[in-house]
Amino acid sequence: MATISSNDAIEIVIGSHSFHPTFTYPIYGENELIYGYDDLNIRIEYDPVSLLPLVEMTYSGKPAADCDDPLKTLLGFMPKNTYTDREKWEAARKHEFSEPPGTTVFEINSKFLVRKGKVDEMVGFLERFRTFVLFFIEAGSFIDQDDYRWDIYVLIEAKSKAFAGFVTVYPYFYYSTAEEFEKSREMLVKKRISQFVVLPPYQHRGVGVQLYTGLIKEFQTDDRVKQITVEDPNEAFDVLRDRADLSIFAQDPDWATLSLPLDSDLVAKITKKSKLIARQVRRCLEIAMLEKYDNEPMQYRKLVKERLFEHNYEGLKDLDEGTQAIMLRDVYSKVVEDYRKYLNDTVEPAPKRQKAA
Repeated sequence: MATISSNDAIEIVIGSHSFHPTFTYPIYGENELIYGYDDLNIRIEYDPVSLLPLVEMTYSGKPAADCDDPLKTLLGFMPKNTYTDREKWEAARKHEFSEPPGTTVFEINSKFLVRKGKVDEMVGFLERFRTFVLFFIEAGSFIDQDDYRWDIYVLIEAKSKAFAGFVTVYPYFYYSTAEEFEKSREMLVKKRISQFVVLPPYQHRGVGVQLYTGLIKEFQTDDRVKQITVEDPNEAFDVLRDRADLSIFAQDPDWATLSLPLDSDLVAKITKKSKLIARQVRRCLEIAMLEKYDNEPMQYRKLVKERLFEHNYEGLKDLDEGTQAIMLRDVYSKVVEDYRKYLNDTVEPAPKRQKAA
């Protein structure tokens, strides 16, 4: 019986770009395999601007008698208006919008635009690109389209208006102190970046870093936003985030004055201005201090190990001091090794998801 990786079988086409999904296990199961079809190709073609989808399946010979229909399985996760007839799809495309919904909030190098809208004005468009959550975010799930508070950011090519990626952001209520709450005339919020996808044809070109940077600067200039967080970032996104945050910090005159031992008041001031969570600021500080103090002096080792101890306190508190010291030493070595890879620009791509045993 023929067997093929569902990641290889699915081909995504948007305009002149063709690529494969990173994940298909939410659709085809943990092993990401399709059985019973020879030379299987499932082509998902989107209109570049409206993302109106067409799905076509081809294979050779006859499928095995006891196998599932992979096209039917996939259609269960696609938008309701997905076409399977090319002629009808071509006709329908002519009546679609010529520019994505939302309002342009910033541009990237005059080559890309970022448009923003709420769920209620983006919902039809969102239903078309949300399948990319399953294809490119491990353990990703669809957002609640009935919750009007979601902000949707769409990345498009400036000239062709072709879809290139998206970000979803949720504003949580923020409460710091009673005094600050009383002074504010508007509801204070914590912005959480939930889903962040730049499609494969646009990756490794600095677009993701600039998209993230544009979002952070928008939040930093909004007086209602008091904190910025990221939901469950993976290793690849951590690298992107560090690169962008360090670039933003480099524009702050206070950042350039930092040295060991750190001035806690100055760090608190920088953290408040940045609106980033303290842990991310501390991570960026550790990278910056390693670049400044390459020989890892005792003050640097202490700085990193104190954070690691606080972060892993629950797992360390019941251990004896000797075991704690050994574990902290090992974690410290791994963290600094990762920092050096970042500083030397030798960070490797995140490994592909491991199958369950």
